[in-house]
Amino acid sequence: MASAQYVLFVGCIVDTPSMGQLRIRTSGALGVDRSTGRIIGVSEQADLSPADQISSWTGQPVASEAVETVKLTADQFLMPGLIDTHTHAPQFSFLGIGHDLPLMDWLNKYTFKHESEFKDTDLARRFYKDVIRRVVRNGVTFAAYYGTIHLDSNCVLADTIRQIGQRAYVGKVCMDANSPAYYSESTEESLRDTEEFQLGSLDANKLFDALVVDMSAPNSPVPSVQATPAVRDAESADEAWRLRLEQFVFLADDRNISRVYVGGKLIHSA
Repeated sequence: MASAQYVLFVGCIVDTPSMGQLRIRTSGALGVDRSTGRIIGVSEQADLSPADQISSWTGQPVASEAVETVKLTADQFLMPGLIDTHTHAPQFSFLGIGHDLPLMDWLNKYTFKHESEFKDTDLARRFYKDVIRRVVRNGVTFAAYYGTIHLDSNCVLADTIRQIGQRAYVGKVCMDANSPAYYSESTEESLRDTEEFQLGSLDANKLFDALVVDMSAPNSPVPSVQATPAVRDAESADEAWRLRLEQFVFLADDRNISRVYVGGKLIHSA
C-alpha cells in the first residue's frame, strides 16, 4: 500500500524524549503522513481501528484504504534513526587500517593519496553510492560527512545523498597546510570553493526518521529471546524491552535493521 497517504506503526515504540530518559511504549501506535513525512500522533495503546486511530489525530474522517498498517512482531521495535555527527565519506575503503600509526603518518600513508584520487568525479560517483547505501543500511538517517578538497566531487557526494534519500550535512575539506603538494590547495582556492559549495548544502528538518529493528532477523548476531534468560524472566514488558534495546546497541549490526525511513519515506528494506 505504498500509495496510502498514512502509515500506522503498531507495536513496541522506543525513544528518548529527554537526556537520560528512556521511554518504551510496549503496545503503542504511531502515525505518519506520507505527504509531509511528519509524525501526526503517538498513542500508548493501539486500541482503535487503523482508520479511526489516524482520524483521532487528524480530526478528519479517514478511509481505511488511506492507511497502511505496519504491525511489528514480538521481536521488532520502532526507534528513532541514528545520527552520525562525524564521518569521512572517502575513507570507507580503508576502515580499520593503520591504527598502529600516529595521525600524520596515517594521513601520509593512506588518506592523502586516496582522497587525492577523488578529483575524478566518475570514481566519486561509483564510490559514494556504495558508501551512502552502507551507512543507511546501518540505520543512520542523518550524517555529517566530510568530503575532499574537490568541489565537483563534493557536489557528487551531496547529490548521491539526495538521490538515496538520506538527510545530511556535507562539508568540504580545506587543505592548505600539512599536506603533500598533490593534495593541497591555496587558501584563496579553499575559500572560493567553500563559499561556492555552501550553496548546495542540505537542510535538516524535524521529520519522521526511524528504524524498524528486528531482533530475530536471519543470521542475527543477537541471541533469541528464548536463549536469553534475563529477557525471558524480566519482571515487566518494559524491562524486557530495555534489555533487548541494550542487546541491539552492544551486539547487533545492520542485519537487525529491517527498515529505514527518512522524512516518512522508506529508503532501505532488508
